[in-house]
Amino acid sequence: MISSCRVEFVSCDTHTEDVLARLSHAEDAVLVPGPDWMLTTKDVMHIINENLDLSAPIRDYMHPPVLTMPPFNQAKHAGRNCVMNAV
Repeated sequence: MISSCRVEFVSCDTHTEDVLARLSHAEDAVLVPGPDWMLTTKDVMHIINENLDLSAPIRDYMHPPVLTMPPFNQAKHAGRNCVMNAV
């Protein structure tokens, strides 16, 4: 049986247990609007495996997105990019 993908939006203040309850299928996604933070499958697995507090807001378990660089950038450009992004 093929399930359809569901996408829902929640606030970063939503309780973690409410966010996890919305992920009933592997294809489901819960998007938390905001330019600086994201929640990945790895984060969800960490929450479950470590028995973290599910009543805490989901923002407590989110992390900044990964910065990427063009493939042929020089190291000095990567360093400058890190400084500009306060990494």
